[in-house]
Amino acid sequence: MSLVLSIIAFMWLLIAVLVNFTQDKKAGSPTEQPLETSLPLNASEQKKRAAVAAVAYALAHKQAREPYSFALPPTANVSAWQAVNRTEMLHKHGKIR
Repeated sequence: MSLVLSIIAFMWLLIAVLVNFTQDKKAGSPTEQPLETSLPLNASEQKKRAAVAAVAYALAHKQAREPYSFALPPTANVSAWQAVNRTEMLHKHGKIR
């Protein structure tokens, strides 16, 4: 039992060390400037963007609410091979009550 716990502690320590070495050192400073601060938008451009955003939201919301329709299972027709095998099994084991 102590062997299992020591292996778990070793794995935990290994993961912690790997996370510290692979973590990005400049996580606090953004590397890219957002596009919105480059130019002020006029009223018509804002209306166009609002309309595009509304349509995108409506389409995504509609798609999320529609349930997925599964394909219907095949019909219950039994082939001759299945019927013979099932009948043979019933004769071997008897009928189930």
